[in-house]
This record gives sequence, C-alpha cells and structure tokens, in this order.
Amino acid sequence: SPDQHQYQHQQRSMPGTDLLLGRLQAFPAVGMAIEEDPASARFHETRMLGYRDVLTDGFRAVFSEELLLVDARKEAGDAALRGYLSFLRHCLNLQKGAGSPDLIASTARAVAAALGGGLNHQHIFGDSVEQRWQQRLQETDLRFPRDLSIGLLLGGRSRPGALEGDHEPGAGLQRHRAILFKYVSDALNVCSSALLWDVRRDVVVSLAWGNGKPLLVDLWEDPGLLTENYELHHLVLQLEAEHPGVPSIRSGYASPQSSPSPAGPMGSAGGLGGYGP
Repeated sequence: SPDQHQYQHQQRSMPGTDLLLGRLQAFPAVGMAIEEDPASARFHETRMLGYRDVLTDGFRAVFSEELLLVDARKEAGDAALRGYLSFLRHCLNLQKGAGSPDLIASTARAVAAALGGGLNHQHIFGDSVEQRWQQRLQETDLRFPRDLSIGLLLGGRSRPGALEGDHEPGAGLQRHRAILFKYVSDALNVCSSALLWDVRRDVVVSLAWGNGKPLLVDLWEDPGLLTENYELHHLVLQLEAEHPGVPSIRSGYASPQSSPSPAGPMGSAGGLGGYGP
C-alpha cells in the first residue's frame, strides 16, 4: 500500500509534473476548463482533494492518456453516469448515515463492480481490466485532449452484435474508481473523503472518514476493504494546511475538521483553523 514518504518522493519527480504542465500549456482550452471548476483546479494544483473539497459535475482530470470528465448533467450527455447515480441512490442503504463503514464499503464495492470488478476478476478467460481499458479507449477514440466521460467506462453497455441481455463489463482503472468513489460519496452523502494523486504513476488513492477514523479504501485489489491509514490521512491534512484555498463545502459531513483524531504531529485538525470559510 502507498505510504507518505513514497508519495512525497514521487510527487517531487519533475518528469511527471513537467509533462502535465506542458500538456496544459499546449492546450489552453483544457486549462481554462479546469480553472473554471474549483475541484478540478485544486486537484491539479495540489495533487489532492481534501475531505471538505466537493467533487461535483464538471470535474476534469488530465491523466497520462485521457482527459476524464465527470458530469451527470443532461447537457453533458453522460446518461450512463446519470443512470448509475440514480441506481445507487435506490440500492445503497443510505439510511446507515454518512460515515458508516458498512455504507463506505458497499459504495466501494458498487463502484468497483461498475468499473469492471476486482483486479484479478476475469469476465472471460484471459481478460483483464487493463485490457478492457485500452480497448475502450481505442473504441471511443477519446484520447487527450478530448473529453472522456466516465460513464463510457461503466459496465452495462451492449457489445456490438451481442445477444440480448449480454452486456459489456466495465473498464475503469484505479484512478477512475477513486474519482468516481469521491463523486458518488459527495453526491449521496456517503462520507467525507479525500483523494491523493501520484502523477508519476498515474494512480489516485481514496481515503474516507468513517466512524471517526481515516480509512484507506480499496477499489482495486479487494474492493470494499477498509484499512486504517493515519499516515496518508496526516498527509492530506498537511496538504490542506499548505494549500488552504476556498473549497466548495457541503454541510452534514463528519470530517477530521469536526471529529476527534488520534494524537500525533498532525493528529488534530486544530492547526487548520484558517482552512475553509
């Protein structure tokens, strides 16, 4: 699993950062679209989204091969994402309340299932999520700088020439799952969550604040597994303190800023008094 020192070391790697900046400079329209969305701008500036940042419709992320778009509004045309969010609204036991570990785990499993299942799950012999991702990217021909709507990676689409009821499995990598998990968590008030982006490896990891503890959310190897991880949690708090900004905030969340956390150098949010409105 990732650790704080590995993450910080890789984030200082200039090649990944330079490549990202170079791509944004080469396509100013993409940079403008990112700047217009607060969560997108913060994600690219700080390589993270904090517990109180809200990832909502209009979010874009520039990854190695794609410009990922998350937008369920009708004008965006991603009916698959809109339908998936409606499905989860009816299927998840949201009455458990925000921050329930059971609800967080159920949401993680639902996200992973929609984007192709666990890393080692084969829908057909010899098949893999990575292969399906490359195939989906080739089929859609939506490489950077064109928007790739995340709904195109969800399972449920009928294969060309397939029998009725035979649907194509999802094709989402770790980074897509982390983004979708936070989007769903924020939209449905599942929990307060954070993202950390390793630009060099093109990986995004998810942390959730559940039952008063920071939980690393597995969306890839063993979907739904929740592991306490204070090291990455402290890193999120550190980055939030270094880049206070003015994030969009939704009320009603239990978060490290409003809940007790263990003692330690960054174990309390008390030093983040200037964060948020």
